[in-house]
Amino acid sequence: MIIKSIHINAFGGIKNYHLKFIKGMNLIYGENEAGKSTIQNFVKIWLYGFSNYHGKNIIYNERLKYTPLNGEKINGALTFEIDKREYTIIRSFGKTKKDDEIKVIDSLTGEDLSDIYGDEPGEKILAVNRSTFIKTLFIGQLAVEIKRDNDEKIFDKIINFTASNDDEVTVQKSFEKINQYIKSITNIRKNGSLDVAREKRGLLEIEKIEYYKTHENNMTKEEKLLLLKKHQSVLNKKASNLLMYKKYLQIEELKNKYGIFKNKEIQFYSYKDKINKLQKEINNLEYKKQQLQKNIDNSIIIENMDDNLKNIFVTYEHKLNELKNIYADTQVLNYRKKYIGIFLLLLNVLIIINFKYKIIIISLDFCIALAYIYNKFFNEKSLNYKFYRLSKEIKTIENNLDNMQQLFGAEDYEDLFKKINIYYKNKNYKKIIEEKINEKKEEIKLLQMKLQLVGNIESPEEKMYLEKKINEIKSSHSNLWDEQVINNFKKTINMNSDFNKLTILEKKEKIEKEIDTNNMNLLNCEKEIITLENNIKSSFYGKRSLAEIEEDIINIDYQIDDFKKKLKAGELAREMMKKSYLEIRDDFGPELNEKLLKKYNAICNKEYNNILVSDEYEMNLIKDSSLLDYKLLSNGAKDQLFLALRLSFIEMIFNKKDITIFLDDAFIQYDDNKLKNVLNLLLKEDYGQQIIFTCQHREKKVFEDLTVDFNYIVLD
Repeated sequence: MIIKSIHINAFGGIKNYHLKFIKGMNLIYGENEAGKSTIQNFVKIWLYGFSNYHGKNIIYNERLKYTPLNGEKINGALTFEIDKREYTIIRSFGKTKKDDEIKVIDSLTGEDLSDIYGDEPGEKILAVNRSTFIKTLFIGQLAVEIKRDNDEKIFDKIINFTASNDDEVTVQKSFEKINQYIKSITNIRKNGSLDVAREKRGLLEIEKIEYYKTHENNMTKEEKLLLLKKHQSVLNKKASNLLMYKKYLQIEELKNKYGIFKNKEIQFYSYKDKINKLQKEINNLEYKKQQLQKNIDNSIIIENMDDNLKNIFVTYEHKLNELKNIYADTQVLNYRKKYIGIFLLLLNVLIIINFKYKIIIISLDFCIALAYIYNKFFNEKSLNYKFYRLSKEIKTIENNLDNMQQLFGAEDYEDLFKKINIYYKNKNYKKIIEEKINEKKEEIKLLQMKLQLVGNIESPEEKMYLEKKINEIKSSHSNLWDEQVINNFKKTINMNSDFNKLTILEKKEKIEKEIDTNNMNLLNCEKEIITLENNIKSSFYGKRSLAEIEEDIINIDYQIDDFKKKLKAGELAREMMKKSYLEIRDDFGPELNEKLLKKYNAICNKEYNNILVSDEYEMNLIKDSSLLDYKLLSNGAKDQLFLALRLSFIEMIFNKKDITIFLDDAFIQYDDNKLKNVLNLLLKEDYGQQIIFTCQHREKKVFEDLTVDFNYIVLD
């Protein structure tokens, strides 16, 4: 394959850029960040597409790394030549793989060859996969060193050409075929024919065990079914007893209601009788009240003068008492007058006898006596005035009483007082009667309230209904009246002594709960019985007989033995192939070591005796009797060693075909002599095309000094 040109519409930071290449040497110069590595990766991606890394790290995610910042789709074209015929790969890449497009066309006829080349046309063109391409022809900046991985096919390609020189028949394909054959018999996913047969054998064994388990389970279920049916019988009997006891409680409730009704009936008529009796008493009192009212009405004058009469009699009585007191005081005063006269006489005698000796004392006694006489004189005068005034007031009152006496037709004051007293007695008695009437009425109200609480039992319907119900239950359940039967019911339903202390309503509630619980237990029991019966009946539905299972086990055991023989044969064939591979490896190993030694000595001007390459591309250098691990080399020498290894791989894999080798600043760590040596080596290898990217002018100077024809491109 010779690359003729590339046209980048949009890739990374490059846009609308066109490059043409020639067969032979192409030297592309560009300063740092000019896009050299981007152009090299454009070629790789157009041949093989993006890597399988889909993470968010932009360093490894090529789709993210080379998508233009403006969001434009990656797109462009690459034209190459094979056997003097040109083809063009036109590709575009979106945000995801489903948005990608590829077209491979014949550049002369325009024929679409996309179906032939697929998504990785490089694998079809170069006959190597992406990993092998990167580790041989595609040499990146500071990325000369390589390590073996599972994706590459370098050794497979070398072995293929060494053993058969036929690219279609490879060790890899042979191993793949034999591995596929072994995997078709057994593999990790357990979908090989032997795996399937073993799984089927296991399933048959499980089916056989399940058959025996089902049989044993059915025996257990039959035993459980018998116990459940016994339990069902007990629950049914308990349900019957609970219902009978419920009927008994209904009778007890009816009897209680009937007894309550009878008590109410007694209370009702008792209250009725009391009300009637009280009403009669009220009527008698009302009659007495009416008679008294008539008498009171006849004394209407007294009624009108009621308050004035009281005042007159009270005043009259008071005045009389006061008059009596004044009269008594007057009598006492008259009696004292006699003693005063005698006292005055004696006083005069004493005055005469003692006048000469005790003039002061006599004068004092005389003054006291005069004061006393004066006081008595004026007291008598005051009493006389009071007596006169009271007599006059009493006379006025008596005139009023005389008028009343005449008005009431009383014979005297005593008769007048009698009539007035009779009036007040009648009035008070009437008030007492009214209070008694009110008391009786209150009693009637209270009794009427009690009647309302008792209810109307004068209608015989409730009594008849209760008697009818009791008689109905008596006739239909005569045994419920037997105390022994009732006790048996209680024992059956496990009622303790506390149950008898409950009220009928509480008993009914407890029995209802017991009935609900028993019914639920009975329902669950019946469900379990039905489930067990169905399980027993359906346990062998859809299941094969034991004879059929054992026959299949015999057949599958025969198949397993056959597959084991085939597996053993496949593993033996693979082992033989491994031995053959190692023999071939021994054949091309010395050749690879020799080519590597020759190329490395040419680059570094050293005279190593041998270089040994392991399957993991680790190398040991031998000089004289010394063995040097490649890891001990300087970075520059290590780069030169791995470049020599790559060139050796290219020679052995591509066998002097027209191929393109890419080098991106691969000689940065080379001194001038080593650079000249390696460029001379590349020219001698006579590859179909070499494309070297550089940021220095050393390569150009070497080519000019060597007078080599080369295509020099300077990136803008």
